[in-house]
Amino acid sequence: MDLSWFWLVIASMVGMAFANLVDRIAVSRIFRHSTTFSFFVGAVNFILGLATLAVFPFRGSAEQAAFVFAAGVVVGCATLCYYKAMSKGEATRLAPFFNLFPLFTLLFATLFLGEKLSATQTLGVFLAVAGAFAVTVKDFKKLAFETGAGIMLAAAIFWGASEVMQKNALAALSFWNVWSVIGLGLFATVLPTLLRRETREEVFETLTNKKIAVPLVNETVYFVGNLALTAAFSMSLVSIISAAESIKLAFLFVFALVASRFFPKLFKEELGGRVLAQKIAATALIAVGVYLAAF
Repeated sequence: MDLSWFWLVIASMVGMAFANLVDRIAVSRIFRHSTTFSFFVGAVNFILGLATLAVFPFRGSAEQAAFVFAAGVVVGCATLCYYKAMSKGEATRLAPFFNLFPLFTLLFATLFLGEKLSATQTLGVFLAVAGAFAVTVKDFKKLAFETGAGIMLAAAIFWGASEVMQKNALAALSFWNVWSVIGLGLFATVLPTLLRRETREEVFETLTNKKIAVPLVNETVYFVGNLALTAAFSMSLVSIISAAESIKLAFLFVFALVASRFFPKLFKEELGGRVLAQKIAATALIAVGVYLAAF
């Protein structure tokens, strides 16, 4: 069994987990407006996408380019919804809704790609999602009423759809071409945020001070992670890979633990007693789910 895709996902999730941790710090402590950070996410993807196209020119047709660009627009919608939701409520109560995205990937892949999983693999997907959902839940009773939950759920739906669109495009194009053009579509989606005066002012303010390094470095790491993930999509069923992405929450848990211990002023998260036990149990559930889905 060729597990190259699995190791690509693992490497990708390590980088993306680190980037997600920095995202949470940036949105809550460094940037005043979520749209500002969304803009820089798109801008970095645009620059790196163009650079990638310069090295690996697009080899497909105009119709294929339009389809991949549309996938980037869907990624952009997911990005805008994600950061908007994060700015409206507690991250620990909102993140679980985004962690449902593998279910939407599974649904769309079944409907539009004809992917079929075994009963064991399907169980693995649901266990991985359950673990990913539980690892960030703070209060199950109040979860459904958290402000921004609907927006975060929309982000999960958009992300699941974008993964299936990428998988479809990879049947004819290289992963270099797919993700580079997606970066252009992502930027086109977040570009209108500059129409908001407060976003425009903070963008220009950021460009003239040191905090510009945060989105530049962080989103470059995320771009490389997404590139590796796109390469993995070309090697196996997107439903399985999407479930395997849940392992990112385990790495994020470890990084959050370290950040809370060594950088308490910058990042603080409740990780003791019952909460710690819940996260460990949820992480174990993710591991079991990924194992069943992948092996």
